Amino acid sequence: MKTVRAVDVADAEPTSLRGPGRRTPNTRATIFIRDTLLVEAALLFHRGVSNSAAAAAIHRRLALYRAGGWRRHRADEQLPTALVGKIEELLWHLLKQHDALPSERTIRAGPGCLDSAPLDLSGFLPGYAERGALRFCRCVGRA
Repeated sequence: MKTVRAVDVADAEPTSLRGPGRRTPNTRATIFIRDTLLVEAALLFHRGVSNSAAAAAIHRRLALYRAGGWRRHRADEQLPTALVGKIEELLWHLLKQHDALPSERTIRAGPGCLDSAPLDLSGFLPGYAERGALRFCRCVGRA
């Protein structure tokens, strides 16, 4: 077996940053955007209801949109104008990030109760910053 000295590995790059409990930066960014969009949907369209009721309603709408309208809009590069101002606008962005249906439990527990500072997602979601759509408390059902 060859002996490895510190000089040999000083300039070496890690072969893999993945491992148990380690998500890639792309995965973490996708989860962050997903959670932010879910919180935004809950605050804009399900304000004043419990976390469970908001999660159930969002999951139901997401399942309906994914089974129906998403099939038509999946290939679109730009947000269809018919969706602007509706919950489907946020669902379109969510499915564009990752075409998967999160469970009701993930929707309820994912965003959690985070800090009240507004986020700047203008780099991820063009058009939102201009409309002021990303100003929220981020406490689902408690704002």
